[in-house]
Amino acid sequence: MTAKPKILFLYPALAVDTDFLLKTFELLSDRYNITVVTPERVGFPNLGIAEKTVSAAERQAAAPNVRIVTLPLLHPTHRYARTLYRPIALARVLREIRPDVVHACSEVFSPTLTQAIATLRFLRIPSRIVNFSFENLDWYRFPFSWVGRWNLARIDAVFAVNREAVDEARKFGEPKQVFGSGFACDLALFPFREHLPPTGNVRIGFIGRMVDEKWLEDLIHAVHRLDRDRISILAAGEGPRKESLADIAKNQWVDVEFIGRVSADRLAEDFFTKIDFLVIPSRSTNFWKEQFGRVIVESMASGVPVIGSDSGAIPEVIGEHGKIFREGDAENLAQSIMELLSDPDSFIRYGQKGAIHARENHSLQAYSKKLDVMYSSMLLDRLH
Repeated sequence: MTAKPKILFLYPALAVDTDFLLKTFELLSDRYNITVVTPERVGFPNLGIAEKTVSAAERQAAAPNVRIVTLPLLHPTHRYARTLYRPIALARVLREIRPDVVHACSEVFSPTLTQAIATLRFLRIPSRIVNFSFENLDWYRFPFSWVGRWNLARIDAVFAVNREAVDEARKFGEPKQVFGSGFACDLALFPFREHLPPTGNVRIGFIGRMVDEKWLEDLIHAVHRLDRDRISILAAGEGPRKESLADIAKNQWVDVEFIGRVSADRLAEDFFTKIDFLVIPSRSTNFWKEQFGRVIVESMASGVPVIGSDSGAIPEVIGEHGKIFREGDAENLAQSIMELLSDPDSFIRYGQKGAIHARENHSLQAYSKKLDVMYSSMLLDRLH
């Protein structure tokens, strides 16, 4: 009996993420021996994510056939080195497993990817290496330009969440292979329910951190231009701007109900069933723009139409299954809202076709197939 190929996935964010990737790997466990390596404890304070500890035993329930290994970090508080593992601990795991493919959830210019490449070369383990690219901002500057060029010349493929991430990776050189991935969502939590065009009062949904980049106030200003007696907003999420946003809504005479953070397992019942459509009014900055937008897919899967700004990957995720407006343009957003409300056929089509699109492209099952295609290609290439 032929042994299953060995995949090692370096996953810095497992402690602060949900189980969707673990569940995806579980779907592949009949074809591959998969090991997920993650820090014992990690946080991302720049994103407002507090430090958390990984309990391998607790997370194992989501993927009983996937091995989870926690390792200590070299310097957990350093801005650029906080996802570097202690070298001996990482080397010990790589030497034990001798993976056929190392999949690093790290950008092309990341020191974490550099560490993986260097450790494999030191141990003389001929693994195929692929990174996981999200970044759609320009990081081509020293020292990242040097690190990125060195890394890209030594990996075998780029697995990119959005098209802009491919363009940014190419600034460091031409990848040997590129695989477009999108992202995975646990759509079992989001059953489809048909949403009919509202004939009376309208409730618009917003979900996201209450921070500058998400720009809930653009939606408030758009509703101010419309029939405020008929249209209200249901806003889910927490963040430092919550009180100031409530003041803006009050001054604009716009009805906004702030319901705080809603857990993933309650979003369908406590949020999507209570809104007519979702608006994603994100704005790009010099330091951030939307890389995917998981809530877009969750909304589409639930049968809820989506209107999104043209920030980053939002148009790519929505495609032809919703409406796009110019980011930062409340007048254009108000126009898009009125167009959606005045076109019942499009409203129904967005809800129905969007749900099909979400499940065909972003469910755990669909994502596991994308990973399988990439791993199979890299393993076949390894034999030649």
